[in-house]
Amino acid sequence: MLQTLFAPTSVQFVLRTLLRLGVPRADVEDLAQEVFMVVHRRIDAFDTNRRIEPWLFGIAKHVARDERRLARHRHEGPADDATAATFAADDGAGDAHVLHRALAALPDELREVIIACDLTELTVAEAVVALEVPEGTVKARLRRGRERLRDELVRLGAGRSPIAKKERTP
Repeated sequence: MLQTLFAPTSVQFVLRTLLRLGVPRADVEDLAQEVFMVVHRRIDAFDTNRRIEPWLFGIAKHVARDERRLARHRHEGPADDATAATFAADDGAGDAHVLHRALAALPDELREVIIACDLTELTVAEAVVALEVPEGTVKARLRRGRERLRDELVRLGAGRSPIAKKERTP
């Protein structure tokens, strides 16, 4: 099981997730290391009958939130343009920079559910585990998050959401 947790695919998943959650590129590797330190400490809590991605997403979410809180106390700004460029390169979408800016404008709880369900493609049930909230809350946040993201993309002049075609009834 440890081999799966520390496999290159798991490491790439964590790096991509941290970038999507708005972690500045310069800090991504350090925070990924923090994620895997938490994984190592909490390995006994992992249910081997489930996919690993929801569990890793939940830990990455907590690490990214903690880092944002600390950055605010250090008076640092949000993720830089280099993070947005990496986000764009990783997702291969022409509108990825605008999507990154629109996501950054959303409150944490809405951004996280959009990233989990629409970008990381976790199921609603997996998002419940990763985000540690009830199913109804995930569905409501997903609906509200998509609406707010659409509005933010229009405000930024991007028109329709690049993830709109993925929308499905949760």
